[in-house]
Amino acid sequence: MSDTKRHSDGAAPRARPLARRLAELAMWVAALAVVCYVADRRFNLLDRFRTPPAAVQPTVRVGEHSFRVELVTNDDTRRAGLSKRASIDADTGMLFVYPQEHPAGEPSSFWMKDCWVDIDIAFIGADRRIVTTYTMKAEPPGTGDSVLKRYPPSAPWQFALEVRAGELNRRGIKVGDKVEFSRDIEAAIPRSLP
Repeated sequence: MSDTKRHSDGAAPRARPLARRLAELAMWVAALAVVCYVADRRFNLLDRFRTPPAAVQPTVRVGEHSFRVELVTNDDTRRAGLSKRASIDADTGMLFVYPQEHPAGEPSSFWMKDCWVDIDIAFIGADRRIVTTYTMKAEPPGTGDSVLKRYPPSAPWQFALEVRAGELNRRGIKVGDKVEFSRDIEAAIPRSLP
């Protein structure tokens, strides 16, 4: 006797048609896809496999030239600035942001404490125009604060853009040029109290 089951009439069972088997398989795959989708939406199961969206970096634009910048909006990050950096990429920099315009002159000058590379600086007024530029030179390690060279702006300013030394000159950026900030920078500008 054979292990094959037989119908009551004694005939061997017929195989389900291929189209029907494929339709059932498609239903199971669809059901599994729905379950996976719902589980992922609920528990974020697939997040570790997704490529995160590219971070938008704040951008300063002067004419046709753009610099991706780190924003500096508080005293701790202002003190550190670009110190202890071995290099600065050509299209990057740091933007120092203050809530109000500062007067020209020595009390609001910058220095190169603990900076390992030369840096260009452009002081920018509240009207978003460059008022002063310098190429600041790296000081020897251990130079005392009292002898560090100061770089004072020659006109009232609210922002300072630091980039790799030589970039301002190479790109033809000069005093009087109009500066544009990306929206995220504009949103980060602290507003002074009246």
